[in-house]
Amino acid sequence: MAVKNCDPVLKKGLTWCVVYYVGVGAERKRVRRSRTNAGIDLNSIADLAERERVGQELLEQIRKQVEPPETRREQTPFVEALPVAVGLKSSTKEKSQATYQQVADWVIKFWELKGWKRMRCDEVTFDHVQAYFDYLILDRKLGNTTHNTRKGVLRSLVTELVARGYLKENLVAKVKSRPRQDPTRRPFTDAEKMVVLRYLSENDRPLYVAALMLGYLAIRPREIRDLQVRNIDLKRWVINMPGAQSKNNRNSVVTIPTELCGVFEALGLDGVPGHYYLFGGGRGNGRHNAKLKPAPARIGEHTLSEKFRKVLRLLHASGALPDIEGLQFYSLKDSLALYLLEQGVDIDTAREHFRHSSLEMFQRYLKRLGGVKESIRGLKVELP
Repeated sequence: MAVKNCDPVLKKGLTWCVVYYVGVGAERKRVRRSRTNAGIDLNSIADLAERERVGQELLEQIRKQVEPPETRREQTPFVEALPVAVGLKSSTKEKSQATYQQVADWVIKFWELKGWKRMRCDEVTFDHVQAYFDYLILDRKLGNTTHNTRKGVLRSLVTELVARGYLKENLVAKVKSRPRQDPTRRPFTDAEKMVVLRYLSENDRPLYVAALMLGYLAIRPREIRDLQVRNIDLKRWVINMPGAQSKNNRNSVVTIPTELCGVFEALGLDGVPGHYYLFGGGRGNGRHNAKLKPAPARIGEHTLSEKFRKVLRLLHASGALPDIEGLQFYSLKDSLALYLLEQGVDIDTAREHFRHSSLEMFQRYLKRLGGVKESIRGLKVELP
């Protein structure tokens, strides 16, 4: 008879015994046992310390009997293995961890929809994985960029499962990425940037500082949102970026240009608790209505971009910015890349300032921006 449905407990009273339950058909039966496999009765032991020791041995013996045999990892249902992968990722970034969990939930729902809930990891084939991504395109109507993003996240989760023996290979990596269009975002011209910064300087100083961080220090919007007062070092004139807050997961130091030192001094951070978020505040009277003042709670994920977008629309309506097509908060960082090269900053120093892990990555970034190639501008052309 198989034993199951148990949680053995050592009971101590007038008589000592281990109590547990076994399944008998649809019923459960309570069992009391005081004798070890070697035939020693707990209650025949006068010394309580020795009785405790033997009682623990008996408890362990029964546990080994009643606990089901360990299942090999590759026999684990795939929908049960995915949550394990999410836990293994254990990102310190709130948004990243939420994304892992969300993508895993979507895959699990699809698996259940197809009736594959009990499918083991060793039964998953490339056709099953491809079916999920076909579903995203044909049924969910997801765009190519979103498709590729989902693929990247799921591939990362499956990598954890492969490393631990749940799966033999990463089948997600074999799914072809969809062709993606370049973003419609464009850099600011020098004149456009000055119009925006001048307006922010006069009307919204906190957002002005955030724009300078993105437009001159290359600190990304999500990183700006996570900045705490303790990260601003006005003695060394740098911003310390812990790996837990940085996109590339590496500790780094961002140098504050001399001309911006006065702007950061004016923030008046002396006496502000170090754990306060530099741009915090809550929602105020409406969504994204935060004042961006230091506070214990940080702003919403899209607060900076939404507030900046409102400024662009206002300047466009006033005629100060005739064309705002393709302009976004992140456009300030794009403008910086071109500005650094125009100022004669060598490409490797520019890469380090942007905290890109490789020169190739930074060059791809520049290529997308479509910067002017001076060597081509000066090309000799023979005309008839």
